[in-house]
Amino acid sequence: MFSPRFLDQEIQKEFDINGFALVRNAFNKTVISQLLDLFYQYYKNSEENTMWNSLYDLPFETSVSVGKKILDIIHNDLNKYLTEYVSPTATFMVKHPLKKDDLPLHRDFSIMDEDEFSYINIWIPLVDTDRSNGQLFVLPKSHKYFTYPRPFHTPWAYLNLDSMLRKYCIDIDAHAGDIIFYGDKTLHGSHGNFTESPRPVVHFGVVHPFYKLRYYDYHAEENIVYVYEIPNDFFFGSKDKESLKGMPVARKFTYEPPSITPQHVVEWFSASQ
Repeated sequence: MFSPRFLDQEIQKEFDINGFALVRNAFNKTVISQLLDLFYQYYKNSEENTMWNSLYDLPFETSVSVGKKILDIIHNDLNKYLTEYVSPTATFMVKHPLKKDDLPLHRDFSIMDEDEFSYINIWIPLVDTDRSNGQLFVLPKSHKYFTYPRPFHTPWAYLNLDSMLRKYCIDIDAHAGDIIFYGDKTLHGSHGNFTESPRPVVHFGVVHPFYKLRYYDYHAEENIVYVYEIPNDFFFGSKDKESLKGMPVARKFTYEPPSITPQHVVEWFSASQ
């Protein structure tokens, strides 16, 4: 399996076991101040959407430029923790203060051949986070159990288990300048933002230098997932299914997420302790 690696073996061990790791004070106040200054150059508040993401909500050329600037600011510090990695881009992601419910527990959409590659998500809060303003929560060890691919724009297959699984989740007490690393298959979510201020974070994935991106496209009428080979800039800006025309299909498969019952969950957690 091709994946970025941690330089610190204790962090690597924690990540391998639990699917995430928290590193305190990875970035100093100067770096956080630079990131906040850059963020407020481009951020526009919205009372309509819960989230704002510079990758999708800025024009293509601007999004590329902002991502490069973010990486330039954090690159030296990030190199203290990771090796065998590249960062295709980085984004600002904001949870607006709309006093709405939590973002439910889920795994991210599949973007690689998951038999060959895995990637690491990076979540860097630019303000202190807690349960009132969009704190991240994760389900430890879930990366070893919820491994079935998730095609784009498909509902999370196990929303019916959300309230039960949340009992096993932990809130991550992350402050400005900390890093949360979590795996591409690790189940996670975030609490609602019930404050008066936006909650900005830097969010992006790091991948192995050999990485190849894929787009998992679900065709409901056939119940088939078509996995397309896509260029590395595919996810910049707004894309729809029309953008896939002419791109090669790497493989296809019937969409059959495994059936998981509450009893399965209890047995899994009992065995994993």
